[in-house]
Amino acid sequence: MIGRRAAAVPLLFLLAPAIQPQDAALTRLKQAVEAIDAGQPSTALAVLAPLARRYPALADYFAFWTAQAHVAAKDNVAAVKAVEPVLRQSPESPLAGRAALLAAAALLDLNNPQGAITMLARVAEPRLPQPGSLAVLAQAREQVGDQVAAAIAWQTVFFSYPVSQEAKEAAAALARLEAALGASYPPPMPSSRFERAERLIGARRYADARAEYFGMIPLLEGSSREFARVRAAATLHRGRKDQDADAELQNLDIQDTEANAERLHWLAATARRLDRLPSMESALAELARSAPESPWRLRALVSAGDGYLVENRQAEYLPHYEACASVFPGEARAAYCHWKVVWASWLARSPQAADLFKKHLLQFPSSEKAGAALYWLSQSALSSGDPAAARDYLAELNRHFPNFFYSVLARQILSQPGMQNGPKTSTAQPFLASLKLPARERSPDFTTSPAALVRIDRARLLRSAGLEQWAETELRFAARNGDSPWALAMELSETAASRRDFARSIRYIIGTVPGYLFLPRDAAPARFWRLAFPFPFRAAIEKYARERSIDPYLLAALIRQESVFDPAAVSPVGAIGLTQIMPTTGRSLARRLKLGYRTAYLKRPDYNLRLGTFYLGNLIASFDGRVEDALAAYNAGPSRPPKWRQWGEFRDAQEFVETIPFTQTRDYIQIILRNADIYRWLYAGTSAPPETVGSEPAPKRIVKKPAGKSAKKPAKKSTKRSSRKKKK
Repeated sequence: MIGRRAAAVPLLFLLAPAIQPQDAALTRLKQAVEAIDAGQPSTALAVLAPLARRYPALADYFAFWTAQAHVAAKDNVAAVKAVEPVLRQSPESPLAGRAALLAAAALLDLNNPQGAITMLARVAEPRLPQPGSLAVLAQAREQVGDQVAAAIAWQTVFFSYPVSQEAKEAAAALARLEAALGASYPPPMPSSRFERAERLIGARRYADARAEYFGMIPLLEGSSREFARVRAAATLHRGRKDQDADAELQNLDIQDTEANAERLHWLAATARRLDRLPSMESALAELARSAPESPWRLRALVSAGDGYLVENRQAEYLPHYEACASVFPGEARAAYCHWKVVWASWLARSPQAADLFKKHLLQFPSSEKAGAALYWLSQSALSSGDPAAARDYLAELNRHFPNFFYSVLARQILSQPGMQNGPKTSTAQPFLASLKLPARERSPDFTTSPAALVRIDRARLLRSAGLEQWAETELRFAARNGDSPWALAMELSETAASRRDFARSIRYIIGTVPGYLFLPRDAAPARFWRLAFPFPFRAAIEKYARERSIDPYLLAALIRQESVFDPAAVSPVGAIGLTQIMPTTGRSLARRLKLGYRTAYLKRPDYNLRLGTFYLGNLIASFDGRVEDALAAYNAGPSRPPKWRQWGEFRDAQEFVETIPFTQTRDYIQIILRNADIYRWLYAGTSAPPETVGSEPAPKRIVKKPAGKSAKKPAKKSTKRSSRKKKK
C-alpha cells in the first residue's frame, strides 16, 4: 500500500476489482447514462441493474443513475428508495448533494414536504447544488405551513442568485408570502439587498442593479441608505454612462464619511474616464482631507496613478503611488504602488535604486515583484563591479522562483564563464539572510494515500466506460476534500488530456496545485510538467513556425497563453482559435495568404496556425527581430511598442518589458518567454508524434491570374486585439 497516511478505508472500496479498460460491460454503462439523457429510462434500468452487481466500487453512481431513471419514468417512490446507497456511503459520495436534491424533489411530487426537508438535511449544506436545493426547501417549508421559513429560503434564492431561473420563481413566491404574512413577513437584511445588486453588476446587468438600488433606498436608513444612493449613481459609470454618472454623483449630499469616500472615488474614476484630470485631482484632494485612510482612497490613488502611468506622466503618477504605499502599507496594492516608485528610480539611474529594491523585499516579501527585485539587485551589483553579490542574488532568485521569467534570465547569467568563481561569501549574504520570503512547496509528494487511491481507481473505471466527465467529478471531489493533491492533479489532468481537452487538463493542474511553478524542475515527474505544458498540434506548429522563422517553442508558449490549446476558444472580445485571431483580422490575413475565408475556419487548428504564424512572423520582422516588442504588439496592438520605446534609454529588453504600463501586456510577455524556456527544456531533442491536426481539410489557396504586369502592393499591417485572463 502506497501513501503518506495509513488512513482507514471501507472494506467495500478496498475490495474494488482491478480496472479492466477493455471490459465490454463498461461500454454498456455509458449507453445506460446516455439513455437516461435521451428519455429512455426503461432501457437504462435494464442495463444498470446487472452492471451494479458487477461493479460494487461504483455503487453510489449506479444508485444515482438508477434514481434518475426512475424519476424519468415518473416512479418517484422507487427514485427515493434508490438514492439510499448514495447517502449512506462512507466516505462521502461526490453525488450526495445531487442525490439529496433529486430525492427531495421526488418527495415533493409525492406530497411529502416534510420528507423533502428531512432529505435535504441529510447532506451538509455546502454539498447541496444551489439554488435548486434552496428552491425545493422553500417549497417544502411553505407546504408544511412554515411560511416564515419559506420566505427566508426564497429570499436567499432571490438575493444571492438573481440571474437564475429559480430567482423568477422566488419573486413570485415572495410576493405571495408577503401578502399572506403581512406584518409577520421577515424583512430582508440590507446586506442581502446589496448582495443582489452587486451580483447583477457582476452579470453586467447595470440597469437592473440601478433599479435594485433605487428600490431599496426608501427601505433603508442611515449609512446604508447613503451607500445605496452612491452605488445607484455608480452603476451609470460601470455601464459607461459617465456624463450622467458625474452629474448624479456631484449632486448627492452624503453625510456618512465612508459613503462620501466611496462617492469621491467614483467621481475620480468618472473624471478620469472623461479626461477631466483637474476634477479627478479635486476628488482625490477631498479624499485625502476627509477620509485619508479609507480603502476608497486607496482605490482612487491606484486608479489615478495608473491613468498617468499609461501616458508616462511621471511627475503626476509618482505622488499617487507614493501615497498609496506609505498610507496603506499593509494592503496588497501597496506592494504594487511601491514597485512603481522603485522602478522609476531604477530607470532614472538613481543611486538609491538598489536600496529601494531591498526595501521592497523587506517590506513586501510576498510581492509579485519579489523575484524581479532580486534580479535587478543582481544587475545593480554587476554594474557596481560586485559579481559575487550578483551571483548570490541570482542564486536566491533561482531557488525561490525557479519557473518565472526572471529566473530564466538568472540561469542564463549564472551559466556564463566566471560567474561561479570568486569568493564564497559576498556583501549580499547578510541581506539575503534577513529576508523572510514566503515558504513554498519544494518537495511535493506524488504518492497517493489509500483514500485517494480508491478515488483514482473509481475514476479510472468511469474513464474506461467512456464517462470522462463523471471521472473528473470523482477526482475533483477528492482534490477538494482529501489529501494527495499532487497525485490527484496529475490524474485529473490525464483524464482531460486523454480526450484531448488540453485546456481543461492544464487548468486542472493550475486549480488543484496552484503553487506548482515554485517547484524545482527536478521535484516533479517529467510527465507532470508535460501535462502542465502539453505540446498538441506539434507537427503543424513546427511546420508553420519554420516557414515564418519563428521559434516553435515560442509559438507553443504563445498558444498556451492565448487559448490553452483549445481550437474552439473564443475570447470575450471575439478572438478565435489557437492563436486567438479576430474575425476581421482573419479575413485580412486570409486575403494576403490567398486563402478562402469563413469565420468558422478560425476554429480549424491548421488554418488558424497558418494565419497566426504569418501574423506573428510579420510582427517580429517589423520590429527588427525584437521578440518582446512583437509580443507586446500581439497583445496590445502594433502602435504601442514604438510609443513605449520612446519612454527611456533602455539598456536591454528586460528593462523595456518591465516598463510596459499595461500589467496584462507585461505579464503576457514575461509568461510567454518563461513558457518558451519550459517548452525548450521539455521537448528539445524529441520528435513530434504523428497526429491529425484538423477534422476538415484546409480551404484551398486562391490563385488569381494577373491580367498583365502589376507591382506588388506593400503588405498592410493588421491589428489583432483580444482580451485574456492571466494564466500561469
